[in-house]
Amino acid sequence: MTTQILLGGVSGPASVTLEADGQQHAVTGDFPAPVEPQPTSVYVLHDAQPLACDPLSVTVEGSAFWNGQSFGAGFCPGVISNMFIAQGVEGNRLYLNNLNGYTSYTPELYIGGTLEFRRIVNGEMVLAGTAKVADASFSLLGKAGSYDTRAISGTLYHFRYDSWNGSNQPYWFAVSAVTASGAIGQRSDWVLDIPQSTSASSTVSNTFVETPTQFADDTALPAPGGVSVTQVANGLVDIGWTPVAGAVGYVVWLAFTDPASWPAGQDALILGEVTGTPQAGDLVLWRREIMQLRASMICARVHGDSKTIGRLFPSAVGSGQLNRDTDATGYEVREWAAGEKPSPDLGHYYLHRTLKPQASISDGNYWSSASDNLYYHQKKPGDVLVVDVWMRASRPVTVRFTSGQPSEPLQSFEVGTDWAFYRLTSDYVKQNAGTMAYRWSLRADAGEEALEMDFAQLRVYLQEADYGAPRASMVPALVAGQKYRDHQLIKTRPRSYTAKIATSPAGEGFAGWTCGMHMQICEDHGLIPWVQLEWSLPKEDWLLWAEWLATTYPDAGTVMLEFGNENWNTLAAFWTMPGLADSATGTNWSSAHVYGMTSRMIWQWLQESPYWPQLASKLELVIGGRLGHSYGEDAWSKCPEAKYVTVANYNGGWDVEATVPAETGQYFRSMTAFQGKESSLIQRETALHTMAQNLGKTVGTDVFHDLYEAGPGYQMNGLNGASLTAEMAITQECVKKSRASALAQLDAVCTCWRRGWLSNFFCLGAGSYWTSHREDGTEYLIHAVGRVISESLGRFRAHDIYPMKVTSTDSVADIGVFSFESTTYPGKWLHIALNRRIDRSVLPPADPLYDAADTGICPVTICTPHGQATGCRVFRAGIGNMRAHDRYAEGLRKQAAGGYAADPLCVAFDTGWHDCPVPQDPGRLVIGPDFGIGADGLNGGNFVMIELSGVA
Repeated sequence: MTTQILLGGVSGPASVTLEADGQQHAVTGDFPAPVEPQPTSVYVLHDAQPLACDPLSVTVEGSAFWNGQSFGAGFCPGVISNMFIAQGVEGNRLYLNNLNGYTSYTPELYIGGTLEFRRIVNGEMVLAGTAKVADASFSLLGKAGSYDTRAISGTLYHFRYDSWNGSNQPYWFAVSAVTASGAIGQRSDWVLDIPQSTSASSTVSNTFVETPTQFADDTALPAPGGVSVTQVANGLVDIGWTPVAGAVGYVVWLAFTDPASWPAGQDALILGEVTGTPQAGDLVLWRREIMQLRASMICARVHGDSKTIGRLFPSAVGSGQLNRDTDATGYEVREWAAGEKPSPDLGHYYLHRTLKPQASISDGNYWSSASDNLYYHQKKPGDVLVVDVWMRASRPVTVRFTSGQPSEPLQSFEVGTDWAFYRLTSDYVKQNAGTMAYRWSLRADAGEEALEMDFAQLRVYLQEADYGAPRASMVPALVAGQKYRDHQLIKTRPRSYTAKIATSPAGEGFAGWTCGMHMQICEDHGLIPWVQLEWSLPKEDWLLWAEWLATTYPDAGTVMLEFGNENWNTLAAFWTMPGLADSATGTNWSSAHVYGMTSRMIWQWLQESPYWPQLASKLELVIGGRLGHSYGEDAWSKCPEAKYVTVANYNGGWDVEATVPAETGQYFRSMTAFQGKESSLIQRETALHTMAQNLGKTVGTDVFHDLYEAGPGYQMNGLNGASLTAEMAITQECVKKSRASALAQLDAVCTCWRRGWLSNFFCLGAGSYWTSHREDGTEYLIHAVGRVISESLGRFRAHDIYPMKVTSTDSVADIGVFSFESTTYPGKWLHIALNRRIDRSVLPPADPLYDAADTGICPVTICTPHGQATGCRVFRAGIGNMRAHDRYAEGLRKQAAGGYAADPLCVAFDTGWHDCPVPQDPGRLVIGPDFGIGADGLNGGNFVMIELSGVA
């Protein structure tokens, strides 16, 4: 067979050498000058990756995917967890550091929790013991403000109670003097203060000295005297004291629980029901199921932080009860007693409410906000909100229901003393309601006597589909044969769940989501379940989950199982597992090795299940990894049973640091740029190739699985500390939905496929990536490219591509070409060409270049080994202004101040295939008019996909 290679820029007497796969062939001759400039040419080789790639898998997490999400969920205990390294064990006392750390829960919350001790012995993770927390004794304090290690100058400190603090909550202040060496002296007596308000906006100014406060030394300096707290205004207080001779500065301490309750010695948990032999150096996992959250369980530091206490109580109850007497509208999650369920379809739990005389409850949940940015749906004509719930009361009572629309009439109905199922519906829509927030609610009044009410299996959803099913606009995100990764039960920090909760009926799990909903979606749409569960779950939970999977889904096919995600977890050390020392050999194992050992230990636990014979041929173990590290490789080395290893990579240019950026225009410009402009894309491709080769030496390419990308805009609205203005957030999301963003995503995923890796679109089925938070679902181009490839090819192999670099001016470095051959549909190929010049794609509207003509145009020819083809289709959504996006309705763009303004770059992308005549020479695909594209080739930030069928 002969392959034609076009040589642009070569004429007259010349010698041309072709190098490929270590072979060389030279040709010398008199080359005729071309009549017109030759395009950049690449050729497709017969050689292909030996492994076939599956359809692009999709990770689904976030608002708006399943019908009912964000409306409020059913009733299960709040579960909270934490992780420690045991500092020592003396009798029944377990000494731990950082009990007063990230989560700042009071000792009361720890009491009654369970402990699990994990230990490394001779390179293997083992379960070393368990215990219950019989009592807890520790302090809760920190340095006031955020000055960290600096010392305060003078004898007056200005302090602001911020949004984390709660008004009408007790706080205590104390002061210590600091020496020139940084030693912190004795602490003064504590002074109580109860603020009447907090402030998220007021600013304070203090003067500091450069001397760091490094260590405590009670003998260094005496305690300051005369400590006082003076309330100034609006959450602001002044702390004053008398000076101490020899001090160069001072430290102000802030306590969140009464110092009189603190232990005289070291912080500790008191153990009960101990099994095994806990010891220093053990990894300690603590977990507590909370049937009733009380204000006394949450220290004053976090009373205003909804993320820390969120979902520890049923969403319909709300967190306001933490700031008042909980008995007034008391709640308790209860577990069904044997024979008590009114229906076998109910799960494990129900909600009990207690109302004092004259008290009321108004349970419900906000499901649309005034900003049109926080929640996923605005009710419109034709929408019907459905509330399914079981109820009973201690005496007959009138309950009133509303979907929360402005001026909506209340629906009243009677609830009796026996359990009964209620289906409540509302199609009421207030015309021209604007962006008012909606909150569905069930309201009941106790009247003159106390009232008790019970609720079970709450499901709130739109009538368009069954509860828990994908919303209609989401269904196209799921392509048969895809691996569908469930991200709903991961990244729940610091909340968690139990196996009981995860395997409950739909609507009764964590935030409503359950493993059964995931499995049912996969079964309904022909998907491969990719399950992610917390690595911190105890052994009995894993055995319960195994029994549930084997008995509930006996006919299930392959189920992928990943313990955690990218080494994330929901515990206090919320980024990586800790490294641990081997108790037998003293070897210090890295966090990656610990993760691998943990995965192997859980895998072995599953094999102890009596249901393992049914599961052994179904479960495929996945190891998570990190980009640019040997994390996955090291983890896999301690868990070779894993079939897949993942690597995380982000295509956006700003999700690379955790520092809080300066909120300046220049920083925003760089933050919304692609990583290092187009040249970095080439560097990344080279780096990924090298990484694959290095990992392959140890792991093997058949094991290396996944590179997934979040795409530009992943940091949307504050990830990794960026604080954006409303206008910045709007611009950033428009970037994320742009044509250039889709190109960058497509380029990265195809790069993986070229290496023979499987690939996953991270979160692109989620609300902010797929439908956004507006009325109608819109498929963004960044996802459509993956969908159409998966639908077109099924399973496929990537063919090698070789560029011809003839002259130094040839722009081949900016051109990416990928060719894939379907193994599902014989004779079908997909050729993708893209122009990586996307460095100007992310401009705000005020920029003079915002709607300027695209640059970087380049002609492209793909030389293929095809002798003939019988069909041709083209995907042209990648052709046009690279800054165009479909974040908002065509021709409009939301304004930070509200309302919409005209914007020609808000478009409706055509994400379908277009039939076109088969090229006369399928061995030479010239990207141009034959495919409905301009004669000059591809503009910067543009791409095209050409499907040929009947290829021979």
